[in-house]
Amino acid sequence: MSKKKVIVKRLNSIQNFGAMDVLCTDKTGTITQGKIVLEKHVDVQGNPSQHVLNYAYMNSYYQTGLKNLMDEAILNHVNLNEDLQVDELYRKIDELPFDFRRRRMSVIVESDKNQHILICKGAVEEIMGLSTFVEINGEVLEVTTEIMNETARSASAT
Repeated sequence: MSKKKVIVKRLNSIQNFGAMDVLCTDKTGTITQGKIVLEKHVDVQGNPSQHVLNYAYMNSYYQTGLKNLMDEAILNHVNLNEDLQVDELYRKIDELPFDFRRRRMSVIVESDKNQHILICKGAVEEIMGLSTFVEINGEVLEVTTEIMNETARSASAT
């Protein structure tokens, strides 16, 4: 972006660019109405996953920093707050805001069963590069080169 002499007025927009595979613009807002709508929530294999949506919702719900358009789309998607009973079943423990060194944003929540859950949001490649285990079809597996390659293919296809 610096080569094109782009001035970034909202630092939060850089995170949005890093998380995109496809960018469509409508300068006048007549088509997009200036908002994003969540259409798909998929697992590492590209399959629809309610589990992924639930964690994405909790991450966006509990983060205290600026909410970007993606966060707003997740928070406005169906009636997840009631379905998840976020306020009754979970409590925020801590937050690690986005920074350019970590290249991710994280919240830590505690379930009503005293289970601590770290929920990270960032580019698929960044998160998978840090992961040692992944859940596929309800089974927790060690991350292998094959799984990494399959994840990369799924991420580029969605």
